[in-house]
Amino acid sequence: MDLKSEIKYWLIEERIGLISKDELIQRVDKKILELDNPPSYLVDISISTLELEDELNLNLTNIDHDQILKIAERLLSLFKSNSISLTELGVHSYKLSCLIDPNNDSRTILNWIDDEIQLINQTVKPRKESENEILKKLNQLVAL
Repeated sequence: MDLKSEIKYWLIEERIGLISKDELIQRVDKKILELDNPPSYLVDISISTLELEDELNLNLTNIDHDQILKIAERLLSLFKSNSISLTELGVHSYKLSCLIDPNNDSRTILNWIDDEIQLINQTVKPRKESENEILKKLNQLVAL
């Protein structure tokens, strides 16, 4: 993964709540120290300025397929290991779906996951059966 893709991945993680702003800055600071001549956008992130290059600005550029899959794999892993709750999975799925092109199949799956979790939380649907369906959908997303 090239540097911009790696940084964009971290920005996505921070945007959807998988890492904190402080953790993002720690990762970026570490990356700055590893590089002889770090690009200016790393310093911008580190000092929290909003002037990022266009391809790193998530408001201007939709997430590409590989980044969606990587985040989906992480969500699946975190959920299976009980590192995030069902409700947190729903929140992360919703936030990720908001960053994806509306015509992308991944967005439809993520919105379905969020909706299903809302129905579980409202006790409209049984948790166990729905959890199995959610895992199937997450696996389907990872396989896209």
